[in-house]
Amino acid sequence: MGQDWLNFLKQHRVIAVIRNDSAETGLAMAKAAAAGGIRLIEVTWHSTQTAILVETLRAELPHCTIGWDIADASACQKCNQSGRSVWFHASFPS
Repeated sequence: MGQDWLNFLKQHRVIAVIRNDSAETGLAMAKAAAAGGIRLIEVTWHSTQTAILVETLRAELPHCTIGWDIADASACQKCNQSGRSVWFHASFPS
């Protein structure tokens, strides 16, 4: 996806980062970002019910690209098992 992803980022330029204390708050934050025209939304792994929130957002905001960052190796395994796209956090250990 390398060049396609770069072109996609050039087109949209902004990623909303959602870090929430409840799934309801995260959903409301993401919907507000989408209503404001943001099409790239990232949910931090430190959020409450991240995997459930990501799946809910993908269903409710199909016009947006929803991703998540990775906090540790176990989170990476969960993402890989879901078969979904993954956005790695800049400080992810090598």
